[in-house]
Amino acid sequence: MVGVRVLLSEGSSLTAREVLTCLGPADFHVEALDPDRLCIDRFSRWMRKVHACPRPGADPVGYLDAVKRVVRDRRIDVVLPTHEQAWLFAAGAPLLSGVPLAVADVASFDRVQSKVEFARLLDELRLPQPRWRLGPATVVALRALDTALAVLALRDQHGRAWLLRTQSPDGAWSETTRPAGAVSYAERISTAAWVAQALLEMPR
Repeated sequence: MVGVRVLLSEGSSLTAREVLTCLGPADFHVEALDPDRLCIDRFSRWMRKVHACPRPGADPVGYLDAVKRVVRDRRIDVVLPTHEQAWLFAAGAPLLSGVPLAVADVASFDRVQSKVEFARLLDELRLPQPRWRLGPATVVALRALDTALAVLALRDQHGRAWLLRTQSPDGAWSETTRPAGAVSYAERISTAAWVAQALLEMPR
């Protein structure tokens, strides 16, 4: 594999830095895309070139266009996603024809990135995991709740009782979700402050 030209999807994460540290000494030719020209990978002896690109979260189509351009102009052999760009590559697969990468389809990503769906998948595969069940919100569609809810629920019976007492009729909590047509309390108080407030209100 000597001389294989690899393009990393970003160069700012410690993951990208570790990948570069593994590939570089093995004589891979490594380049990266990153909106920050001073990303951490730039300062490695193994990084050949960092290409400027739009931020994937702000301009995903522009980012994918940059991927295609760099692959073509730099004769890249393989594109290696090191972070959430993998999901973008899966979702944007129709825009990446001819780009040498291997990622799962977007449905597979959704299956393992959702905590609940991943727990269900482990059950289907009969793989060991802690016992689990959906929380007290049962009348609304599943939504991502703040970690603070789990912290309070696991604390003790007072935490669980406090959550049930403050839950709105539609199954949500105003502190961590945005009720329809209303302003979320989370916009005015940090999660840490909310947890502290809850702990202070609970009976000893």
